[in-house]
Amino acid sequence: MMRLAITLMLCLAGVARADRLVFRGQQDPLVGRVVSGGEEGIRIQVDDSQSMQVVPWHEIRAIESTVRLPEQDALLKRGERLWRARQRLVRGDITLAEPLFEQVYRELRGAGGSDARLAAEGLLRCRLARGDVLAAAEPFLETIRLDEAGVPTPFLELGNVIDSETGLSPGMPPVRSELPTPEALAPWINGDSTRAAAVAKGMLAMVDVDREPPSIPGVKDGGFLAQIISVSDSTRAGYGKARSDLEKTLPTLAPWRATWARWFLAHGMRTTGDDADRRGAMLHLAHVAAEHDASQRWLAGAAMLLLADELEKDGRVEQADRIRIELATTIPAHPLLRDSSRMNIEKDETTP
Repeated sequence: MMRLAITLMLCLAGVARADRLVFRGQQDPLVGRVVSGGEEGIRIQVDDSQSMQVVPWHEIRAIESTVRLPEQDALLKRGERLWRARQRLVRGDITLAEPLFEQVYRELRGAGGSDARLAAEGLLRCRLARGDVLAAAEPFLETIRLDEAGVPTPFLELGNVIDSETGLSPGMPPVRSELPTPEALAPWINGDSTRAAAVAKGMLAMVDVDREPPSIPGVKDGGFLAQIISVSDSTRAGYGKARSDLEKTLPTLAPWRATWARWFLAHGMRTTGDDADRRGAMLHLAHVAAEHDASQRWLAGAAMLLLADELEKDGRVEQADRIRIELATTIPAHPLLRDSSRMNIEKDETTP
C-alpha cells in the first residue's frame, strides 16, 4: 500500500505541474513538463507519454514554468536573434540578417540541432547571395555536416542549398582563388562528417595537383566533385579520361552542373599548350560568362575576366575592355572587382 501511495503522489505531482512553451507566430502553446534545456533546445514531455520533444530556441518566445533552466534568458535571447535573422533573410534583407547569423554561428559551430543548422545555413545563404565564396566556405561545410547528421533545412520556402544528388551547393564552386587555408579546413577534415571531410579535402585537392580528388560518400553522384577537380589541370593523373567522360555527359547535366563543368574544363584546356584547346576553353568561358543566373554569378563574372584576358593576349584589346565594362555594369558587386588590380586576373597570378 505504501508503494502504491508513493507512486500515485509522484503521478499527481507530474500532472499538477503544467509547463507551457509559447511560440513565435500563430502556433498554439505546447503544454507539458519541461525536462531539460541545452544548446539544441528544450526537452519537453507532452501529456502522459514518455516520449520527448526537442523544441529549438528560435521557435520559443517565452517559457511559463515554475522551474528555471540554466542560462534560460541568454538562450532565449539567442533564439530571438536567430528568429529575427531568419525573418530578415526570407524577406531578402541580407545586410541586416548576416551579422545576426554570424554572431550565433560563432557560438554554435560544432553543435547539433535546428538552431545550429539555422545559423550555419542562414550565414551560408547570406554570403552566397552577395557572392563571397571564400567567406561562405566554413558555413557551407558546417551545413553539410548538419545535413548529413539528419538536421533538416529551416528554409523550405527558399529551396535546398545543398544538392541532394552531388552533395554540393550550386552557388559554392570550389574555385582556386576562393578557398580556405588547410588550417581553416582542419575541423571538418578531422571531424565526424564524412561528406564535409570529403568536400574539405576536395578544396585542398583543387590547389594541389598531387592530391587525389575525393568523391562525396552517401549521395547519388558524389563523384562529380572528383570529376571537376580532375579536369581542372592537364597535369593531373587521369586528366584525359576525366575530360572525355565529362565532355560526353555535358549535354545531359543540370544547368548549374553544366556551368561548373565548362568552367573547370576551360581551366584544364588552358594548361595543355594546344591552340585548339585554348580556343575550346574560350568557348567554354563564353558560355559561362553568359550565365547570369543568381546561383552562378560568381563564375559568370570570373569567366568574363578570364575571357577578357585571353582576348587581350590576342591583341583584341577593345573587345576585352568591353567585357570588363560589361562585368562592372551587370555584376558591380563581384568580389574580383573590389581590387582594381584584379580587373585583369592574370596580372597578379590569382587565377580563380
